[in-house]
Amino acid sequence: MTPAQPELTTWYPHLIRLWRQQSRCPVKQHPLFPSEIQRLARGIRLLSHGLTRERKLPGQDYFNNPDLLGAYLLFYWPVSYMQAHYILKAHSIRPASVLEVGSGAGPIGAACADFSKPEITFTDRNPLILKLAQSLAKQKNLKTRTLVWNPKKPLPDALPKFDLIAFQHLLNELWQNDPDRIEKRLNLVKSLAPRLNPAGRLLFIEPALMATSRDLLLLRNHLLSHGFFMEAPCLFNQACPALEKANDTCHMDFKWSPPDFLKTSIRLAGFQKKELKMTYFIFRSQPVPQTPGQDVFRIVSDKMLSKNGKIRFIGCHQEGRISLSLQPSETRPGNQGFLNLKRGDLITITDLEKTETGFKLHADSGVKIIPGKDFQRISIQGTSKY
Repeated sequence: MTPAQPELTTWYPHLIRLWRQQSRCPVKQHPLFPSEIQRLARGIRLLSHGLTRERKLPGQDYFNNPDLLGAYLLFYWPVSYMQAHYILKAHSIRPASVLEVGSGAGPIGAACADFSKPEITFTDRNPLILKLAQSLAKQKNLKTRTLVWNPKKPLPDALPKFDLIAFQHLLNELWQNDPDRIEKRLNLVKSLAPRLNPAGRLLFIEPALMATSRDLLLLRNHLLSHGFFMEAPCLFNQACPALEKANDTCHMDFKWSPPDFLKTSIRLAGFQKKELKMTYFIFRSQPVPQTPGQDVFRIVSDKMLSKNGKIRFIGCHQEGRISLSLQPSETRPGNQGFLNLKRGDLITITDLEKTETGFKLHADSGVKIIPGKDFQRISIQGTSKY
């Protein structure tokens, strides 16, 4: 899928303006000065270490630090925005009303505005970041509501129902060291679920770190056992097979191309960010038709090369995570698409041969990538077990 680079580019002047305003910098021109790029690099390094390595910042209110705020606005906000844009586009989600829980400066609302004109409710415990979310939403003339709210406390009763309730990079910051953190996060979701419209969706996006990804997989399983229904990206409503092994997880990724000033800042911070990775799930409170047939797989790995020369992928399937392989010498027009599969692709494969370790494609096998809209049509035609 093509990243949302053109749409993202339109946001950078506004993001830079907000950072400079909070830093009391009078400069109004769009490009960052070298000194600002250096400062941004320091902020990215501090924020990244605090969120992903040392894990000291999750749950902390770091938006009042101008350097960390700059790293958030010019690095983490664009990453979050592009992740949300990717998901909304891939699954044709066009909500008319959105509750963004722990919204920060509202990257999900901004991504929704690329496809429709939704009414957005931003919730965060930091009043400053809510003002910035509103300022950005004004650029698309969105109708917004803000609510200073700690997710650990009940949501006020006066709010309406929503087409989309979104949790992006939030749940991993709540109760992160508590042994019962999954149950507490489940209770939070359950408390908000009555705010969904009948056809509404719950969207969860978390970093692809091993710990945060596996925690979301655990929450996924708990949601299924408490009456919620998986819509995407999984093909079934059973427990996630990635949790069967201690070091397995599941995530999606896609390439992006940030602007030059951000590329320089990322490099100076000591990082590379050629791909954006995430673990995400879309749930509904009503039953979702299941995908028919045994020939549909979601690719959940990068391309691998076996010692015997076979091209391998891991496909998620109704029977679990399954190894799929093809000997290059058996490549034919009908199966050559297998060689160029990417993580996240939804495919059908015909004429598979079962082996001790999975399935093997051969010269007569057929491979077809299912575009998002075709998948929606197939799902509707399937037979639901509900």
